Amino acid sequence: MVKRIREMSEVKVSEPKGAFYVFPDFGYYTCDDEKFAKELIREAGVVTVHGSAFGPSGKAHIRISFAASMEKLEEGLNRIDAYLRTLKANH
Repeated sequence: MVKRIREMSEVKVSEPKGAFYVFPDFGYYTCDDEKFAKELIREAGVVTVHGSAFGPSGKAHIRISFAASMEKLEEGLNRIDAYLRTLKANH
């Protein structure tokens, strides 16, 4: 999952340390992570949790759980990537 996220343009992510989620930084695309998480639901059909829900250091991050099948994870990450490409093309 981390490898796939690192393939996304301008997204930063670290390896999870024993957790069942990743916490990538989407700061290139947004400074409002809560709005961004809502956009991912509406535009990409992917549910995440906005990073600032976990404190100020989560700003511009989203939490993505990997407690799902590999097939569902791949589909969700592909949808996020497609949405990011759309955002980048429109800037």
